[in-house]
Formats: sequence, structure tokens, C-alpha cells
Amino acid sequence: MALLIAYEALGIRRRTLITTPYTFIATAAVTFPSSKVSFVVVLPENACINPLETIEKAKKDAIISVVRIFGYPASVDVICENTDISVVEDCTQARGAILKGKRVSSYGDVSIFSFYPSENMTVVGDGGMLVTNDEKIYKYAPMLRDNGRISRYVHTIAGLNLRLNTINAAIDLVELKYLD
Repeated sequence: MALLIAYEALGIRRRTLITTPYTFIATAAVTFPSSKVSFVVVLPENACINPLETIEKAKKDAIISVVRIFGYPASVDVICENTDISVVEDCTQARGAILKGKRVSSYGDVSIFSFYPSENMTVVGDGGMLVTNDEKIYKYAPMLRDNGRISRYVHTIAGLNLRLNTINAAIDLVELKYLD
């Protein structure tokens, strides 16, 4: 659901998603029916998205979803340096990884982390986290996650109910203490 929020915050309904086919189905499936998905090949040395092919396919109406596989930090730096296209980083399998002196999740417009039970960090149930340094996304994402709500009885957009329950959130807060 963090991917869905990230994509929606970046306007996926009017854009094409460029991503890798070597990922969990949610990377492409959580787009909206009107969205288009374009796959690029992966690099044989790390199974991550090919940055040069991604740059070639990038158009102004695209969103690039970069997935880290097996802890490898995909070359998102090359993509971000050579395009001005919105980038979503899926950092689930590369928590704490560093790419050229920066943590993964610090290159793109939005980064997400899954806390599904089989991941290397979990909330003992379904959950996820979205991080961004874009103020517009920072304000929009919580509204979308909480039924479009800006205060108790005031809703400004048609949102979804994607809130993490209190018990799962408490488990995650304890786990986050061990991640530098």
C-alpha cells in the first residue's frame, strides 16, 4: 500500500510506470487500471533495474520504480542524475544499504519499505513505510492513507483506509531502534 500511495502522490493515473519485471507483483499491479507499465531488463550482476535502458525509456509522463533485490543498491543515482523523472525507490530488501556514500531511500522523490512478515524487518503482519523529502507528498500521503482526512471529521480527498494498527506500529518502532 505504500507503493500505491507513492504512485498516487506522483500522479500515476496520468503517467507510465517504468520498472523491472524481476520483483514482487505489487510493484506493477498496484497501479490504477488506466495506468501503463513498461518493463526494462535487469542487470545480470545484481538483478536490479538497468539504469541506461531506464533512462532511454524515460519520458516526461513517466514514473520510475526502482526495486532493490537481495540487498543490492540499484543504480538509482545514475537514473536521478540523468533524468528529471519522478523516482520511487523500493528499499525493502536493502535497508541500511549505502550507494556512493548515501543511504538508499535518499535519491528518489519517494521511498517505500515493506514490513510484510517474510521481509528482513517486519511488523508481524502487513505494514509499510513511506519516506520523502517532498513537502507536497509529505502532506498528501497521510490524507490518502486515512480516508482523505485532514482532521477528525474533515475529508478533503477521496482516500483509502490504509492505516497501520497500533500493535503492529509498536513492534516496528522497537525494530527501528536497531537500524542506524
